[in-house]
Amino acid sequence: MVISVGFVVIVTRKLLPEEFGLWGIILALITVISTPMDIWHFWMQRFHARKFKKALSTALTLNMSYFIIATFAYFALSYLYVRLLGWGWEFFLLGYIQLPVVIIYRFLYNVALIDKPELTGYASFIFDIFRLMLGYILVVIFKLKLHGAILTVILSLLLVSIFLWFMLKTSKIEYEFLGFDKGLAKTWFKGSYIPCIGIITRMLYNSDRLVVGGVVGEIPTAFLNAVYVSRSTIQAGAGAFTAGLYAKLLRERNPRDVEDILRLAFLIGLFMSSTFIILAKPILSFLNPVYMIASFLFIFVVCESFLNILITIFSTITVGCESIDIRPDVSFKDLIKSHLFKVPFARFIAYLAVLVSGIIILYYLKSNNIENPIIYAGVYVVLWTMISPILLIVMYRYAKSMLTFKLPWRDVIAYVIASLACIVYYVLNGVHNIVVAVFMKDAPILGFHVVIGGLIYLGISWLLSPWFRWFLRKGIEYVRAKASMLISS
Repeated sequence: MVISVGFVVIVTRKLLPEEFGLWGIILALITVISTPMDIWHFWMQRFHARKFKKALSTALTLNMSYFIIATFAYFALSYLYVRLLGWGWEFFLLGYIQLPVVIIYRFLYNVALIDKPELTGYASFIFDIFRLMLGYILVVIFKLKLHGAILTVILSLLLVSIFLWFMLKTSKIEYEFLGFDKGLAKTWFKGSYIPCIGIITRMLYNSDRLVVGGVVGEIPTAFLNAVYVSRSTIQAGAGAFTAGLYAKLLRERNPRDVEDILRLAFLIGLFMSSTFIILAKPILSFLNPVYMIASFLFIFVVCESFLNILITIFSTITVGCESIDIRPDVSFKDLIKSHLFKVPFARFIAYLAVLVSGIIILYYLKSNNIENPIIYAGVYVVLWTMISPILLIVMYRYAKSMLTFKLPWRDVIAYVIASLACIVYYVLNGVHNIVVAVFMKDAPILGFHVVIGGLIYLGISWLLSPWFRWFLRKGIEYVRAKASMLISS
């Protein structure tokens, strides 16, 4: 978490709000344009997990072909934003280099999700380390500012892609790229309406900064970037939790796996959420004191992000347990009635409602000459928070209909008590009033208190949760076994 936020701190403190906002727009644009590849990545995962030999080579060929379409889309949208903002063309041109790197990275990442899901966690950690190191070199030492921030992300993704390729190549799994299978591609595109809904949904979810930037400019987008730090940090945990779970459920339905993932989600999510909520102002001042005025939006984002972890887990359970797609006689009607369609469609309706409502509200505020950027930034923050509880209920019911599992209430209560103790520590010691004005002086103080709060949280969780004690014991045994193997070799 600290490493991940470290790069954002560098960027927020070294870039002007206008530059920080433009950087967020470029990242969002890359994310939205690269998302359609999940049409075939979705089926590639499912077919590769079930030993269809040409799944990988077919998906890779489609990725390379899509690069041409993505290039046209990127430059068309970049031109539009340069016209709207009045500047930034050189930064959009530099950002284009990220597009082919992302295409390769996403393919390798999706292969790893099925074959070696633990690699995705290592990759995220390594990405954060490279991003922090390169960010410091390029943005701080060489003072490249926005150019440096864009180059940092490109180089970090490239290095992580090399890491994933090397680890997959040296694994015991044999990969055969047997050429492009037209029949397989036709099957995937025939059922493309299933992943397409999920893809459009993710595009909607990541489009709010593009909309805000296009309607009212880069300053409100900068505030959105700042408060979304909590979203990217907390939801990074959701990917780590669900990566291995999805691969397991495709092969075998085991309620114990689901319950363990939920325990982990609550263990990490409740500490991060309680810490972020009570320390909203100090954390934003840690990024840059100018963003402290958005602390109440930061709290909203934390709540939405925690709920979204659970939504993601329940969605993964439902889709991972659905097996109708491997039936040879499956029809269009069967797929529409299945949870492969219902899960992404529910999220699509919710996110479409949020995006359209946000556009209407933004134009209404603009027509009334509202100038406060916090108000504009808050439109989507509040709307996402409002829709999350509804989606959580829907996804929970879907998951329960596919698999019988229990919510780990005993452990949840233990983690809630630990969170409250952590909050009491922060309040009694005035940590919630710390302002990181002088970074090298104030940041270590804030970091020290967060570490102490984390130790208190872990200590109380260990006392109250039998599962957490078992989990730590197994973790220690695993580390010892690995250390013994390394020593003996």
